[in-house]
Amino acid sequence: MIDSRRNYMITGGFVVVMLAILVGWIAILSGGTGSTTAYWIRYQSVMGLSSGTQILFEGYPVGRIEEISPLSHAKGGGFRLDVSVDSGWLIPVDSTASVTAGGLLSAVVVNIDRGGSSDMLTPGSEIPSEESPGLMAALSSVASQVGGLVDDLKPALASVTDGVPEVMGEIRRLTDQLNEGAERLNAMLSKQNAERVSEILSELQKTASNSEELTRNLRETRANLDQVLASAGDMVDENRPDVRQAISDLQTSLLVLADHMASITRNLDSTMRNMNEFSAQIRQDPRSLLLPSRPASGEDQ
Repeated sequence: MIDSRRNYMITGGFVVVMLAILVGWIAILSGGTGSTTAYWIRYQSVMGLSSGTQILFEGYPVGRIEEISPLSHAKGGGFRLDVSVDSGWLIPVDSTASVTAGGLLSAVVVNIDRGGSSDMLTPGSEIPSEESPGLMAALSSVASQVGGLVDDLKPALASVTDGVPEVMGEIRRLTDQLNEGAERLNAMLSKQNAERVSEILSELQKTASNSEELTRNLRETRANLDQVLASAGDMVDENRPDVRQAISDLQTSLLVLADHMASITRNLDSTMRNMNEFSAQIRQDPRSLLLPSRPASGEDQ
């Protein structure tokens, strides 16, 4: 039983603390905390204003409207706006407060324009106001400005309108060119051309396969050549003494042959002379091949 009460008390205390925190947070967000200074503003029209409307100083939020009350008993009538401004904000006496809005869809605010006087307003005094045109007047001004802008744009629109036929003609020519290009593209992408392209691609694939096989064979051939060259190198290294001996013997043989070349040349020269004489004798007396030659007169028989 005691545990249940304690749980209830803990839960209730937690809820109360959270509510207090929530209330404080809401008060901070609404600007209701902190010290403020009271002022008031007079307006003939308070359209769009209400309690809680922001007060801006040169566009910076410094406070809000606390209460709006009519001044029916005062001369000229109007409405009194009691406002609160954050403490520390000094407002020159020649400052003016005007009702404004950042845009057509923006909230209406009261903006205080800083004056140039060195004297500051005392707390609770009136801030001079400046009546702002109503929303309809502002819309009328905007409409007149838009009308003037349209008048300025009319010559440009007229020139654009005059150029429309020429632009349409260019568009037609461009369309005809695009149609012609589309027809050529369709012709290029016909069924027959597609089949030819497929055949070309298949042949290219075959060529790629053959090239790959040729490359593989070349690699094998290169490996075999490397082995042959390695074997030849080993053979040369192993038989290098024999090769040197063979070259030495060949040099000796060439020297001996060179020594005998002179005598061989002389014998060949003598043989050639004999052959020439024999050829001349045969040409003079062909019978000498069959009959013995007669001795000359005075020679022994």
